[in-house]
Amino acid sequence: MLDTVAGEWVSFAEKVRRGIEGRNARWCQQARACLGRQLDDVRGVVPAGWTMNVDDPVNGLPCIRITPPAGRTDVSARLYPPHDELPGGWYVRIDNRTRHMDFPLYLAGGVHAAFFTTAAIAARRAVRMVRGELLASC
Repeated sequence: MLDTVAGEWVSFAEKVRRGIEGRNARWCQQARACLGRQLDDVRGVVPAGWTMNVDDPVNGLPCIRITPPAGRTDVSARLYPPHDELPGGWYVRIDNRTRHMDFPLYLAGGVHAAFFTTAAIAARRAVRMVRGELLASC
């Protein structure tokens, strides 16, 4: 098959792999741009003493990580911005490494993952849930 982007003949599997790689690169670019625009809004929501940083893995979608001060429970929240695959809004995952649990925030009823219209709203919900995880682990 002809890879029209590279202008060379490749196998079908190679063309599919290149397409997926290109799509993932676009998603990461969209996510980085969105994160940069929203950092100040999220900083305004993060409580004093907590840390916030951009987590930009080599193979993965960039996100904002919010972490409470160090304690007995190792828990944090990750905020993922909307992109072509997650157009619904900001998506939040809670990572409780002490209890070996990683889960998204859900809508009432627990069937669908929750999406938030702004990063600040997502951060408020994430902070509330991290505080709940800290209390549950006492």
